[in-house]
Amino acid sequence: MAKARRTPRVTVECGFCKKSFELSKYEFSRKRVASKSGLMFCSKPCHTNSRFPLDTYVECECRWCKKKFKKMRNEAKVALERRGKIFCSRECSDSLKRVDFKKIFKTRKTCSLCKETKEISRFGALRKSLDGKASACRECYNAERAAWGKDRKARHALFTRISCYGLTFSQFEEMLIESNDLCKICTRHTKKLVIDHCHETGRVRGLICTACNNGLGMFKDNKKFLENAITYLRSDKDERLRGL
Repeated sequence: MAKARRTPRVTVECGFCKKSFELSKYEFSRKRVASKSGLMFCSKPCHTNSRFPLDTYVECECRWCKKKFKKMRNEAKVALERRGKIFCSRECSDSLKRVDFKKIFKTRKTCSLCKETKEISRFGALRKSLDGKASACRECYNAERAAWGKDRKARHALFTRISCYGLTFSQFEEMLIESNDLCKICTRHTKKLVIDHCHETGRVRGLICTACNNGLGMFKDNKKFLENAITYLRSDKDERLRGL
């Protein structure tokens, strides 16, 4: 039975702790190409400490939980300049904010939809918010949700329709305003305009009515066929005039 071929190994010295470790020939060549400084490291902590030396870290105290932790000197300086407070985590920061907000919003709050100041009991609970309450009152929230539910099917159909051509809602609305509900080919006024596009490049050409879109499809978007059709119609008209 043939023995498994052993991958050649290379001994390398860590660029931070100076410890010797082995790498396969493939890993050695890959890391040598990726490394800008030419150094290699035995672990991720060694790589991180080489970029940010230990003397750049300062010991801080969390404003909320009073826990001692280390933070980079520049980050701690920026945090003190902006807020005057340092936190060990996002949870501690949000906890202190909730306490401050609850002191302010004790009994009343302004609705974000109707802009009226109402009792805090008229707002629903929302754990993610700083004060533990929703931004809109229950009446406005229920009315907005009911209106959204009625138009949901229509909006979903419209989104499916325009997303196939790589359009956004704002671009489609601009096209509707420019067309003024008129077909670009027959200039008929209709509310049911469809998106016409080039089948070769996929580029959107404009908004036309369903009949004109079907007509272009029957002619396979071929200009020669359309020119022949125009010539044919003109020749038929000339023959009828001669008969008179």
